[in-house]
Amino acid sequence: MALQKVLKQNAALVTLNYFMKKIIGFALVVVVFSLAACADKPAEVKKEVIIVPAAPVVIVKDPPEKSTTIVLDKNGVKVVAKKIDVTVKKQ
Repeated sequence: MALQKVLKQNAALVTLNYFMKKIIGFALVVVVFSLAACADKPAEVKKEVIIVPAAPVVIVKDPPEKSTTIVLDKNGVKVVAKKIDVTVKKQ
């Protein structure tokens, strides 16, 4: 009877030891993979930017002071617009 009791305790310790080894091994694998995933640095991307300056725009002629007039009376609204001659040159 004492032998059976010792064998049961020994079997329980062997089973417990087996599962503890599995749990510790799994935890170590998780830690190693976590460290490997966090250690990866993203590759640096270098981009070239070419800046092209825009050509200045010069207005040759100023528009007249009053180019559009709006008249509102009892007959309705009357809009008069004058034609403006504007020339744009690129330098």
